[in-house]
Amino acid sequence: GLPLAALERTALPAPPAPPPLAADALAAARRQSLQSRADVLAALARYDSAQSALALQLAKRAPDFHLGPGYQWDQGDNKWTLALGFELPLFNHNEGPIAEAAARRAQAAAEFTAVQAQAVAAIDAAVAAQSAAAAQLEHARALRAELEQQTARTRQRLALGAADQAEVATATLDAAAADGLLLDAENAAALAAGQLEDALQVPFANLSALAAPARLSTRTP
Repeated sequence: GLPLAALERTALPAPPAPPPLAADALAAARRQSLQSRADVLAALARYDSAQSALALQLAKRAPDFHLGPGYQWDQGDNKWTLALGFELPLFNHNEGPIAEAAARRAQAAAEFTAVQAQAVAAIDAAVAAQSAAAAQLEHARALRAELEQQTARTRQRLALGAADQAEVATATLDAAAADGLLLDAENAAALAAGQLEDALQVPFANLSALAAPARLSTRTP
């Protein structure tokens, strides 16, 4: 709703990129991500459905048979683990439907394992990219500060007659180049932070709420 001329006079600086997460914040963010990502939860729900179907077929064959928890959150590894084993009583029936249900559960387990592994790999890659971008940004800031000081010293020497205009121009150009490098580094850091936020599917603004330790989660069909 604004004319283009008004926008041309408006400065909209990019927000500063957040710094890399500390180890405890990253662990909390990873935990929250794997417990809330839509793709992981959808795959977990499909596995849970297959687990329930298997339990139903087992109950038809042996009414007193109980299948253990289908999955649980492993606090040590910070990921979901699936319970795939069960023992069959002797002289049972309904073997065909049970075998089919067990095969469907195995397929759902494989699909879930792949989805969770992809999520973890995406998070790890984004963390590494953000760390590299932060290091590049720190180097660009240090270089810019150094060249600004060099330019100031060159101007002082010019005032004392110990330097000429060519030296000042060279120092000024070097400082301008450092400004460009710093802008590129800031953009790269912001992009890397956005990619990490996408991989986690947890906004950085919400990370402060992740200080509470994870609680063990189990699901029994």
